[in-house]
Amino acid sequence: NSTSVSFATYGDMGTIMPLGFKVFDKVKEEHLNPDSKPFDFILHQGDISYAGVDTAVKILNITKNDEWEYIWDVFGRQIEPIASNIPYMTSTGNHEAWYNFTSFKARYKMPYPTEDDSFWFSFDVGPVHVISASSEHDFTPSSKQYKWLLEELERSKELKENKNTRYGTWIIFAIHRPFYCSDESSLNDHIPGSFRINTLEPLLLNYSIDVIFSGHYHGYERIHPNVNGTV
Repeated sequence: NSTSVSFATYGDMGTIMPLGFKVFDKVKEEHLNPDSKPFDFILHQGDISYAGVDTAVKILNITKNDEWEYIWDVFGRQIEPIASNIPYMTSTGNHEAWYNFTSFKARYKMPYPTEDDSFWFSFDVGPVHVISASSEHDFTPSSKQYKWLLEELERSKELKENKNTRYGTWIIFAIHRPFYCSDESSLNDHIPGSFRINTLEPLLLNYSIDVIFSGHYHGYERIHPNVNGTV
């Protein structure tokens, strides 16, 4: 119907590393599939081009502090077939942090809520309301981001309760680092009692967020609805 929305969402795509060109081939295939609705927008939860890889390669004289601008350009050309026609919405991940996020800020102007270089924003597409936060910036209760998020959730609740508007039927929260994840190398960051869950989950539950999308770990997982780890 006229209010249906179709979008692709993922994190951690890159170009050659980690095989982002193959991911985008699939995105293009789905977008151009004549048997399904084209995407209305793309939602990319951080770790965009991998111009900064955070890995030292001594044989190539590469340090963990290096970032290659041309990789950003390669990524831009990679996504151009779709990004030139529909919104390509991006949040920040740890691989955007080089030089205080300078390359990201220069290339991806999201609908910032303030005049400064904020990294959190929201937007509406049909009945879908997306709230995009940054796991790479302070989100403790005294922070600027937390204050914005609380105000945004209040506004989203009003949208959802207002039967006279088509906006806000679905409220999506996007953030780079996940709340829950089975990756054993950092399991303590993704179990009940961990910082992100303690700080943000009660807030999102209180405002009835429908679904959370995240990235950071290079494997697909989904979980049942739960409260503090209990289904």
